Amino acid sequence: MAARVQLFATCLGDLIFPEAVADAESLLRGAGFEIEFPRGQVCCGQPAFNAGHRGPARRVARTFERAFTREAPIVVPSGSCATMIAHYLPELLGCDPFPVAELSAFLDENDADVPRTNKGRAIAYHDSCHMLREL
Repeated sequence: MAARVQLFATCLGDLIFPEAVADAESLLRGAGFEIEFPRGQVCCGQPAFNAGHRGPARRVARTFERAFTREAPIVVPSGSCATMIAHYLPELLGCDPFPVAELSAFLDENDADVPRTNKGRAIAYHDSCHMLREL
Protein backbone atom coordinates (compact mmCIF):
# COMPACT_ATOMS: atom_id res chain seq x y z
CA MET A 1 0.00 0.00 0.00
CA ALA A 2 1.36 3.43 -0.95
CA ALA A 3 2.11 5.99 1.70
CA ARG A 4 -0.48 8.76 1.77
CA VAL A 5 0.45 12.43 1.56
CA GLN A 6 -1.64 15.57 1.54
CA LEU A 7 -0.76 17.99 -1.24
CA PHE A 8 -1.21 21.66 -0.42
CA ALA A 9 -1.71 23.47 -3.72
CA THR A 10 -0.98 26.94 -2.26
CA CYS A 11 -2.92 29.97 -3.46
CA LEU A 12 -0.22 30.82 -6.00
CA GLY A 13 -0.27 27.30 -7.40
CA ASP A 14 -4.05 27.16 -7.42
CA LEU A 15 -4.64 30.53 -9.08
CA ILE A 16 -1.54 31.33 -11.14
CA PHE A 17 0.59 28.21 -11.66
CA PRO A 18 -1.77 25.19 -11.66
CA GLU A 19 0.66 23.31 -13.91
CA ALA A 20 3.21 23.40 -11.06
CA VAL A 21 0.69 21.70 -8.77
CA ALA A 22 -0.07 19.12 -11.47
CA ASP A 23 3.67 18.49 -11.86
CA ALA A 24 4.05 18.10 -8.08
CA GLU A 25 1.20 15.59 -8.07
CA SER A 26 2.80 13.72 -10.98
CA LEU A 27 6.18 13.53 -9.21
CA LEU A 28 4.61 12.27 -5.99
CA ARG A 29 2.43 9.67 -7.75
CA GLY A 30 5.39 8.58 -9.86
CA ALA A 31 7.37 8.07 -6.65
CA GLY A 32 4.61 5.79 -5.35
CA PHE A 33 2.72 8.10 -3.02
CA GLU A 34 -1.05 8.21 -2.71
CA ILE A 35 -2.15 11.85 -3.05
CA GLU A 36 -4.97 13.52 -1.18
CA PHE A 37 -6.13 17.06 -1.95
CA PRO A 38 -8.00 18.06 1.22
CA ARG A 39 -11.25 19.88 0.53
CA GLY A 40 -11.43 23.36 1.92
CA GLN A 41 -7.73 24.10 1.59
CA VAL A 42 -7.02 27.78 1.15
CA CYS A 43 -4.04 30.07 1.52
CA CYS A 44 -1.67 29.41 4.44
CA GLY A 45 -2.11 33.01 5.62
CA GLN A 46 1.40 34.17 4.84
CA PRO A 47 0.49 37.35 2.90
CA ALA A 48 -1.57 38.70 5.80
CA PHE A 49 0.97 37.45 8.37
CA ASN A 50 3.91 39.11 6.59
CA ALA A 51 1.95 42.36 6.34
CA GLY A 52 1.42 42.33 10.11
CA HIS A 53 -2.31 41.55 9.95
CA ARG A 54 -2.41 38.85 12.62
CA GLY A 55 -6.22 38.68 12.93
CA PRO A 56 -6.87 37.94 9.25
CA ALA A 57 -3.84 35.62 9.15
CA ARG A 58 -5.23 33.69 12.13
CA ARG A 59 -8.63 33.31 10.43
CA VAL A 60 -7.01 31.88 7.30
CA ALA A 61 -4.75 29.66 9.43
CA ARG A 62 -7.78 28.20 11.21
CA THR A 63 -9.28 27.30 7.84
CA PHE A 64 -6.01 25.60 6.91
CA GLU A 65 -6.00 23.72 10.22
CA ARG A 66 -9.55 22.44 9.62
CA ALA A 67 -8.68 21.26 6.09
CA PHE A 68 -5.54 19.25 6.89
CA THR A 69 -4.98 16.34 9.24
CA ARG A 70 -1.83 15.54 11.15
CA GLU A 71 -2.23 11.87 10.16
CA ALA A 72 -0.26 12.22 6.90
CA PRO A 73 2.55 14.51 5.75
CA ILE A 74 1.57 17.78 4.11
CA VAL A 75 3.71 18.28 1.01
CA VAL A 76 4.04 21.83 -0.29
CA PRO A 77 5.54 22.92 -3.63
CA SER A 78 6.68 26.21 -2.08
CA GLY A 79 9.39 26.85 0.49
CA SER A 80 7.70 30.03 1.68
CA CYS A 81 4.37 28.33 2.36
CA ALA A 82 6.08 25.32 3.95
CA THR A 83 7.93 27.72 6.28
CA MET A 84 4.70 29.48 7.22
CA ILE A 85 3.01 26.17 8.02
CA ALA A 86 6.00 24.69 9.86
CA HIS A 87 7.03 27.67 11.94
CA TYR A 88 4.41 30.39 12.10
CA LEU A 89 1.01 28.66 11.97
CA PRO A 90 1.58 26.78 15.25
CA GLU A 91 2.69 30.03 16.90
CA LEU A 92 -0.26 31.94 15.45
CA LEU A 93 -2.82 29.32 16.48
CA GLY A 94 -1.18 27.99 19.65
CA CYS A 95 -1.37 24.46 18.25
CA ASP A 96 0.91 21.48 17.67
CA PRO A 97 3.15 21.62 14.59
CA PHE A 98 1.99 20.15 11.32
CA PRO A 99 3.94 17.34 9.59
CA VAL A 100 4.96 19.51 6.64
CA ALA A 101 7.73 19.36 4.05
CA GLU A 102 8.62 21.27 0.91
CA LEU A 103 8.22 19.07 -2.18
CA SER A 104 11.86 18.68 -3.26
CA ALA A 105 13.04 18.12 0.31
CA PHE A 106 10.27 15.55 0.86
CA LEU A 107 11.20 13.62 -2.29
CA ASP A 108 14.87 13.70 -1.29
CA GLU A 109 14.23 12.65 2.33
CA ASN A 110 12.14 9.72 1.11
CA ASP A 111 14.68 8.59 -1.51
CA ALA A 112 11.97 8.97 -4.13
CA ASP A 113 12.73 7.46 -7.49
CA VAL A 114 11.67 10.29 -9.78
CA PRO A 115 12.18 10.37 -13.53
CA ARG A 116 15.27 12.14 -14.76
CA THR A 117 14.34 14.16 -17.83
CA ASN A 118 17.41 16.39 -18.07
CA LYS A 119 19.92 13.74 -19.13
CA GLY A 120 22.85 15.36 -20.87
CA ARG A 121 21.76 18.88 -19.98
CA ALA A 122 23.07 21.11 -17.23
CA ILE A 123 20.57 22.56 -14.80
CA ALA A 124 20.86 25.21 -12.12
CA TYR A 125 19.20 25.09 -8.72
CA HIS A 126 18.76 28.07 -6.43
CA ASP A 127 17.54 27.62 -2.86
CA SER A 128 14.85 30.11 -1.96
CA CYS A 129 15.50 32.21 1.13
CA HIS A 130 12.91 30.29 3.17
CA MET A 131 14.28 26.92 2.06
CA LEU A 132 17.83 27.89 2.89
CA ARG A 133 17.30 29.76 6.15
CA GLU A 134 14.16 28.41 7.77
CA LEU A 135 13.42 24.86 6.66
